[in-house]
Amino acid sequence: MLGAVDETVAKFRAAPPDAAKLADLQRRLRYGFLMGLQTPEAVAGRVAQFVSLSGDLGGLDRLYATYAAITPDDVHAAAEQYLRTERRTVGVLRSRP
Repeated sequence: MLGAVDETVAKFRAAPPDAAKLADLQRRLRYGFLMGLQTPEAVAGRVAQFVSLSGDLGGLDRLYATYAAITPDDVHAAAEQYLRTERRTVGVLRSRP
């Protein structure tokens, strides 16, 4: 599994992601959130954290505006800065015997 993670990290450190794929992800995040608001319980559960922090839905709007503003170069720069082997922590989960 770690090999797949390392390959993906190396890919994003080497070059920015495809702009169309990033745009698809941004839309999927936004509309996936909206599609999850099908019931009153879902609305309450999903927006409560934003309302509890600010008293309104402005934080939610800012979050998705921030997602929409991310560029392929932003992803590449973040991968270069933060996804470095020397900064990595690896956890190993094992079942009890």
